[in-house]
Parts: sequence; structure tokens; C-alpha cells
Amino acid sequence: MENSRRCGLLILMTIVNVCDSFQFEGSSLSFAKFSSWTPCHNGTLEFEFKTEISNALMFYTDSGNKQFNDDYFELRLVDGIMHLRYKLNKERGMISSVMGNLNNNEWHSVKLMRSGRQTTLVVDEHTLTKENVNFDSQHKTFGETSDNFVFIGGLPIDYNTQLEKLAHSQVVFEPRLRGHVRNLFYSNCGKAMVSPDLLDSQGLVLGDDRCLRDNPCLHGGICVVRDNGVQCDCSFTDFIGENCEIGRYIVYKT
Repeated sequence: MENSRRCGLLILMTIVNVCDSFQFEGSSLSFAKFSSWTPCHNGTLEFEFKTEISNALMFYTDSGNKQFNDDYFELRLVDGIMHLRYKLNKERGMISSVMGNLNNNEWHSVKLMRSGRQTTLVVDEHTLTKENVNFDSQHKTFGETSDNFVFIGGLPIDYNTQLEKLAHSQVVFEPRLRGHVRNLFYSNCGKAMVSPDLLDSQGLVLGDDRCLRDNPCLHGGICVVRDNGVQCDCSFTDFIGENCEIGRYIVYKT
């Protein structure tokens, strides 16, 4: 299947670009693998989801090489509440959203942010932050690896017999996501938000990609899918306007 402006059912296929919305069937084999997220000391990962199940793995990433570095981040739904579990150098932490009923089959937004000592989880309008007491400014999150891939909804079944490769091996036993995910974006080391590449998947149904089909955003603006259409996020550009078409620093002659 060619990765074009039409997206269909993907089973164990590698494609280049991410479609705007994708649905997880929730089977014991379903997962989506995306390109690496490198948060450093200042990075962000965000997405939106909706589901009817109360317990599911939402997101996982680690160093990809437990022998040299066992940093990891895990987001999962537990009884309809979002839980973040992570390890960074010597610091282990868990943050739980004060929100419940996230399995009401309505769209919810999730944002995970790293900023120096602080790790922050934002779920819709609720924000929780934990400060790393043992913060080491010299420690590089995930070390020097480039294998810190992002998994959404589950992990490939191969990991069931390769637990030693995972920094947090219990992740393979978490229930898999059945539901929808859209608008997955990363900020690597404080840089502009980008849309990652979908590298592999199983049990995934991709929706029609309105942003790829008719992207109205100019000058590096990010096309974001909304229920009533698309919207341009100009935050990381020098432009404003509905389509990021107006320079922020234009000097008008009088």
C-alpha cells in the first residue's frame, strides 16, 4: 500500500507520514510505533484521544537499550484516570490526573512536558507537576540512543519474549487501547512542534487525512484537526493569522 493522501487499514506495514486520526482495534496485537521523541531537559509530547474502555496503555517510550540507560515514560488509563509513571536518571515518579471519566468516548487532550527539574502532565484543563529532587543537569534523558521510539496503544508482541530490552518491562502486560487518537506532536529539546513518522503498526485503521489532503497552514504552521475542520497553530513561527499568513513583525508605512 502506498502512503498517499488516502489512508486505509495498515497491518504490519511501514509508512512515512502520520494521518490525522487513527483508530485502535484493541486486540492483543494492536500497536503503533512512531519515530523517536527526544525531550532532553525541555521537551513536550501531546495528543488527543477518545475511548470507552477504562484501562489501557496510552503511550510508552524508553531508551531502547536498558543496558546503558533505563529512563522511561508511560501513560496509561486506570479506571478512567490518566496515570503518568516515569524514571529519569535516579528519579522515579508517578503523577495521576485528578480527572476521572476519561473513558466517556469524548475527545480529551494530553500533554507531557519536561522542563529542567519539573515533569508536568496536563489533561484537558487540569495540570499536575512533580519536581525531581535528584535532578542532574548533566544527565541526558535516554542517553545517547536514537532508539527511543514512541509506542501508542500497545507494544509489538515481540517484546513479550524480550523483556530485558525494556526499561519498564511491566508495560507489555497493560491492556491495549481500543479507541481513537489524533494530533500527535513532539517538541524535541525545546524546538518547534513536529508531527512524527508512523514507522510500524498493527490493528490500526487510519482516517482520511484532511491536513495532508488540503493543508492551509503557511510558513511552517502546524495543521491540527478539530471536530469542525482544521486549524493552524502558528505558535512556533514568526507569523500569525488564520493560516499563519501574516508576519508578526511587519512594519506598516504611514
